[in-house]
Amino acid sequence: MKSHIIALEKLGGKYSEVIEKEYASKFECNGKKNLKIWVYRDIDGDQLPELTSNHCLEGEYRSQVAINFDGFTDEEDAHVYYIQLWYYFSGGRKGIGTLYDLSKCDLEAHIKNQLEVILKEV
Repeated sequence: MKSHIIALEKLGGKYSEVIEKEYASKFECNGKKNLKIWVYRDIDGDQLPELTSNHCLEGEYRSQVAINFDGFTDEEDAHVYYIQLWYYFSGGRKGIGTLYDLSKCDLEAHIKNQLEVILKEV
């Protein structure tokens, strides 16, 4: 399971980098500057600097493809829009998780679709 989560987050990071470059000028033309797309990770809401996908089976770990623009700085951990990749809840006797299903969903298309919605609505 861990290897699937790590691969998913790497894929999300790759798509984020490429798509951010592709959409940056579209966002700027619509008055939305500083587009940033990245894989965001936290544990129980805390974004820790040393947190990597290797921690994906720790309780309350969450990863998302996050999207933000307009005034965003790297020091901020807030993001405007996101696509959930993995969430691991460890309450009770055993943990449960939700994993983005690449067999049913196209992550690249999902990110682009979210960006198109943002461009039209915001």
